[in-house]
Amino acid sequence: MLDQAASRALQTEYHFTLPCGYVDERGDLHRDGVMRLATALDEVQPLRDARVQANEAYVAVLLLSRVVTQLGDLSLVTRM
Repeated sequence: MLDQAASRALQTEYHFTLPCGYVDERGDLHRDGVMRLATALDEVQPLRDARVQANEAYVAVLLLSRVVTQLGDLSLVTRM
């Protein structure tokens, strides 16, 4: 029974690999990361941003900046 309950548990974090990666200011390549599920606030808050008002496609960039919690061995992943 416990195995069935564990398999139905909500997954809240997802590991990913960037195809080309992110090169930081030191020239180090970071490809592997972790993102969490977005909350309602994560989805609504970017809509108020002036950059989204000017270009709706920018909402995806802001949303990702809110939910990515780890990228490679970067010590800090921050919102835009």
